[in-house]
Amino acid sequence: MKAGFEGAPVSFLLFVTTLSISFLSYFNFFGKDFFISTTSSRYRPWTVLTTQLCQASISQTVYSLLLIYFFRVLERRWSSQVFFNYHLVVFITTTLFSFLVVRLSGSFLSLVSSHTVFLIYFYLEVLPIMKINFTVFKVSDNVFVYFSYVMIVLNNFKSSPFYIVIGLIAFFITSFKPINTLFVSFSSSKLQKLFQCVNSFQTPFTFVQTDKTQRRQLEGDFLDEMRLAQQNGRQQTTPPQQQNIQPNREQLIQQVMDCGFSREQATFALNNTNNDIEAALAFLLDNANY
Repeated sequence: MKAGFEGAPVSFLLFVTTLSISFLSYFNFFGKDFFISTTSSRYRPWTVLTTQLCQASISQTVYSLLLIYFFRVLERRWSSQVFFNYHLVVFITTTLFSFLVVRLSGSFLSLVSSHTVFLIYFYLEVLPIMKINFTVFKVSDNVFVYFSYVMIVLNNFKSSPFYIVIGLIAFFITSFKPINTLFVSFSSSKLQKLFQCVNSFQTPFTFVQTDKTQRRQLEGDFLDEMRLAQQNGRQQTTPPQQQNIQPNREQLIQQVMDCGFSREQATFALNNTNNDIEAALAFLLDNANY
């Protein structure tokens, strides 16, 4: 699995909500005292931090997500001796903290463990080395990133059954491979259709000027289609005795606007091409950054 949130499938993010519901109930049931005693025996300060994060506010949650994402990207880019040195420093720091954590008062402990800086200790000390087993699921350190912080978000909406339903649905989706494959392929096809629909609304003014030869070909085809459409429109709507009459200024502007441009663009292009509609269209296509 990739480090960080980049490339994480939606189905997997939904699946971890099921684990989040279970862990949320587990943490809230035992409370702070249980994890303080556990930390004292195991010398693992991350358990105390997890308890505090269950009670985090929305702002703390959002900031924590950004912080964790930053360090996951940092690990991907610095997966070398440089990042290992950070782990070494953090390991020493967290060892000292685990020795002192049980000697702190409850209020001071809550303040320290919920501090933003300590989130760095939690991330760097736990995630690269930790492997845990939850019932029949083997959860790696990367997975722990997801359900830990989804758990924090869900804690603010724990009274709503909506998230439980989502978690159960996601559980069945990700547990059975045929269903998982069907779900991923279905969602991919729907997203592809959505992007195609969005692209269909783009005007010629939004052409990306990467290949000049291809762009010129598109411009030529576009002008030919517009010229043919204008000729057909004149023949259908204009009496034969009036076909040689030149359109007025407003009609020219409207014809350019019918091609997908704004009124300001049409007016500017006609002013620079002496009211020649074909030259105006070519001008707009050549100046796509206008």
